[in-house]
Amino acid sequence: MEFLRRLTGTGTLRPSSGGAIQVEYWLTIGRRKTGPSKGEVVGIGQVKADMWIFLAASAGQASFTLQDGVKCQVLLHHLTPTTAEIRVLPPFGALVA
Repeated sequence: MEFLRRLTGTGTLRPSSGGAIQVEYWLTIGRRKTGPSKGEVVGIGQVKADMWIFLAASAGQASFTLQDGVKCQVLLHHLTPTTAEIRVLPPFGALVA
């Protein structure tokens, strides 16, 4: 994996079921260097927030706005009552610029 960017800050997570909450995030953007997915951009990380937002995002998908205003869609995988793993969905546009 080729490291492209590491992003940290406070953003807004908005599940499709409504509502929004400020979250702390840690996000790494990389590009696969080998295998059948060579060249694919990957964004993975974690968010820390109140438990209710993860319950509201029961479908596992949410809109995410980073501290610098970049918007993307993410998949959530609940890890603890206040932490979830996130995977950024394409397109990656401003995240790799």
